[in-house]
Amino acid sequence: VREALRGLEEEGLIRTVKYKGAFVTEINKTEMYHIFSLRASIETDAIEIVTPNLTNQKLGVLYDIVEQMKNEKPDYLLQAKLDMEFHRTIIAWAEIATFDRIWSMLNSHIQRYITILNPEIRILPEEVHTYHLELVEVLKQKDIQKSKEVFRQHIMKMVL
Repeated sequence: VREALRGLEEEGLIRTVKYKGAFVTEINKTEMYHIFSLRASIETDAIEIVTPNLTNQKLGVLYDIVEQMKNEKPDYLLQAKLDMEFHRTIIAWAEIATFDRIWSMLNSHIQRYITILNPEIRILPEEVHTYHLELVEVLKQKDIQKSKEVFRQHIMKMVL
């Protein structure tokens, strides 16, 4: 348990106070801005690598994830999970181990932020579906610069 708590503390998800215990950290908007900015950099670099080799099969994988986002009942946890799966898939296709490691380190912060923030800003499930459908459509055009710009805007919209 101590080792698990130490790992969570290293990730910045909890803070430990001597003789008092471990406490969940507050979400710091400035820190989240930098986390999302790093995420956008990694993802747009991955897009640059992945786009020339995008196949209909890979686009189909993304379309399948987007289709699961179509949900009549708001389920913010499911939306956050599918959102992360969508973007993680693109990162994985780049086959850059460093991207995978950094993404894994950022993942819990991003998912926590999206899960907590989503009900507050009331992003409707159909909007999440529409946003991600548009992302697949832009990737389908194989215009690297346009894809990078659209993805960066999409990612940073959550923290601006």
